[in-house]
Amino acid sequence: MGFRLFVFVLAMFVYSLFLFIKGEVSREDFRFFLILVFMIEVIDEFLSRYIKIIEPFINNLDLFLRG
Repeated sequence: MGFRLFVFVLAMFVYSLFLFIKGEVSREDFRFFLILVFMIEVIDEFLSRYIKIIEPFINNLDLFLRG
Protein backbone atom coordinates (compact mmCIF):
# COMPACT_ATOMS: atom_id res chain seq x y z
CA MET A 1 0.00 0.00 0.00
CA GLY A 2 1.37 3.39 -0.96
CA PHE A 3 2.19 5.97 1.66
CA ARG A 4 -0.49 8.42 0.51
CA LEU A 5 -3.14 5.71 0.55
CA PHE A 6 -2.00 4.65 4.02
CA VAL A 7 -2.23 8.21 5.35
CA PHE A 8 -5.68 8.63 3.76
CA VAL A 9 -6.98 5.37 5.22
CA LEU A 10 -5.53 6.19 8.62
CA ALA A 11 -7.15 9.64 8.59
CA MET A 12 -10.51 8.18 7.54
CA PHE A 13 -10.23 5.53 10.25
CA VAL A 14 -9.51 8.08 12.97
CA TYR A 15 -12.31 10.35 11.77
CA SER A 16 -14.78 7.46 11.55
CA LEU A 17 -13.76 6.26 15.00
CA PHE A 18 -14.35 9.78 16.33
CA LEU A 19 -17.82 9.90 14.75
CA PHE A 20 -18.58 6.41 16.04
CA ILE A 21 -17.65 7.42 19.60
CA LYS A 22 -19.77 10.59 19.30
CA GLY A 23 -22.68 8.42 18.19
CA GLU A 24 -23.15 9.97 14.73
CA VAL A 25 -22.17 6.80 12.87
CA SER A 26 -23.91 3.52 13.39
CA ARG A 27 -22.03 0.32 14.13
CA GLU A 28 -22.99 -1.11 10.75
CA ASP A 29 -21.53 1.88 8.90
CA PHE A 30 -18.30 1.60 10.87
CA ARG A 31 -18.04 -2.12 10.11
CA PHE A 32 -18.71 -1.40 6.44
CA PHE A 33 -15.88 1.14 6.46
CA LEU A 34 -13.48 -1.39 8.01
CA ILE A 35 -14.44 -3.96 5.38
CA LEU A 36 -13.74 -1.40 2.64
CA VAL A 37 -10.34 -0.61 4.13
CA PHE A 38 -9.34 -4.27 4.12
CA MET A 39 -10.77 -4.77 0.62
CA ILE A 40 -8.62 -1.88 -0.69
CA GLU A 41 -5.54 -3.67 0.60
CA VAL A 42 -6.62 -7.00 -0.91
CA ILE A 43 -7.46 -5.41 -4.27
CA ASP A 44 -4.13 -3.57 -4.31
CA GLU A 45 -2.26 -6.82 -3.63
CA PHE A 46 -4.26 -8.66 -6.30
CA LEU A 47 -3.63 -6.00 -8.94
CA SER A 48 0.11 -5.88 -8.24
CA ARG A 49 0.36 -9.67 -8.63
CA TYR A 50 -1.90 -9.68 -11.70
CA ILE A 51 0.20 -7.02 -13.43
CA LYS A 52 3.40 -8.97 -12.69
CA ILE A 53 1.85 -12.07 -14.31
CA ILE A 54 0.40 -10.29 -17.35
CA GLU A 55 3.36 -7.99 -18.05
CA PRO A 56 5.51 -10.60 -19.89
CA PHE A 57 2.59 -11.44 -22.19
CA ILE A 58 2.06 -7.77 -22.99
CA ASN A 59 5.77 -7.37 -23.74
CA ASN A 60 5.72 -10.41 -26.06
CA LEU A 61 2.66 -9.12 -27.85
CA ASP A 62 4.34 -5.75 -28.28
CA LEU A 63 7.43 -7.41 -29.78
CA PHE A 64 5.32 -9.41 -32.26
CA LEU A 65 3.33 -6.35 -33.28
CA ARG A 66 6.49 -4.32 -33.93
CA GLY A 67 8.06 -6.98 -36.15
